[in-house]
Amino acid sequence: MDKHRWEAFAPTLWAYVALLEALLDGRVTAPEFEVIFLSMYKHDPTAWHPGVFNALECVFGAVDEYCEDAELRSRVNGLSEADLTTEVQRALASLHELREEEDRFAM
Repeated sequence: MDKHRWEAFAPTLWAYVALLEALLDGRVTAPEFEVIFLSMYKHDPTAWHPGVFNALECVFGAVDEYCEDAELRSRVNGLSEADLTTEVQRALASLHELREEEDRFAM
């Protein structure tokens, strides 16, 4: 991956990273995260690098399946807050791996 390519994504990507970390740190609730992430993602015209796109798309899928109400969640086989958090952790780890990979190849 060309180092300049990652840097071009940085301003927009850091907003996602900050939001993902805010959920994991408990600074936003899962329902708040859902609203903010969906708004950001649905209105984001960025042509992401495939690795970044895949990580964000996994979060989008998890947010789409997330259901706060336990009774409804069981009826629709939705994701719980714990499930959502797990997917966010995976995505964030993926993004960090992409960055580390880029740093290794840029040397």
